[in-house]
Amino acid sequence: MSIDASDLIHLAQQLAAGDSECEWRSGTLRAYYAAYHKALGIADNCLLPSPQATGLHRQLSN
Repeated sequence: MSIDASDLIHLAQQLAAGDSECEWRSGTLRAYYAAYHKALGIADNCLLPSPQATGLHRQLSN
């Protein structure tokens, strides 16, 4: 079973509605990774080179 950006966004929304700073921070992190995976999927669909094992965030932003 794989996870996708929409799964991460759903979890981020649940966590952001929580009562604690820990939940808010975790929600923010999940939203960040959802955006990352969505952008990576778009890059793959555009036939842009996929990031290698190092510097993933930098390569994706480039």
